[in-house]
Amino acid sequence: MAPAPAVLTRLQCAGLRRWPGFLQKAARGPAGQNGRKVTGAPVPAVSEPQDGDDFQSRILDVPLQHSDFFNVKELFSVKSLFEARVHLGHKAGCRHRFMEPYIFGNRLGQDIIDLDQTALNLQLALNFTAHVAYRKGIILFVSRNRQFSHLDEFIDMGSLSRDLCLKRKL
Repeated sequence: MAPAPAVLTRLQCAGLRRWPGFLQKAARGPAGQNGRKVTGAPVPAVSEPQDGDDFQSRILDVPLQHSDFFNVKELFSVKSLFEARVHLGHKAGCRHRFMEPYIFGNRLGQDIIDLDQTALNLQLALNFTAHVAYRKGIILFVSRNRQFSHLDEFIDMGSLSRDLCLKRKL
C-alpha cells in the first residue's frame, strides 16, 4: 500500500526525497510487526468520505438512475396542452415528411398533432434540460421573434448573458 499522493508531496517538500527507503518502510501497511500502525498517512474519520470525487460523482449519477428524478411530468398534462392549443398544426400542404408520424389527423385543411406523443417527448426534453441545469450546464435561449425577446432579457444566465447582451442586435 503506497502513501497518499498528498502525503508524498508533503514529505518531499520536507526534504525527504533523499530518503526513498524511509518512504518504503513508512508505507508498509495498516499494521506493523507489533500491531501498531506504521504508515505516515493520516487516517480519516469513519464518517468522512474517502474520496471527494467519488462522492461528487455519486451525487451527479443519482438523477440518471431515475426516469423522472425532477418530477417534470407534473408540470403539464395532455389537457393543459390541449387548452394551450398545442395540437393545432400548419396547413396540410406545409407538412414536412418527418412530421407525419406525429400527426393525429387533419381537420378543415389543418393538421392536428397527436398530444399523447407530444406529452411524452416534451417530458423527455424537459427532463434532459433539468439534468443540464442540475449539472450547472449552459442553456442558450435563441429567439428571432421580438414577441419573446423580452423574456430572454429577464432570465438570469450568469456572466455569459452579460457578454451576449453587448453583442446582440435586435
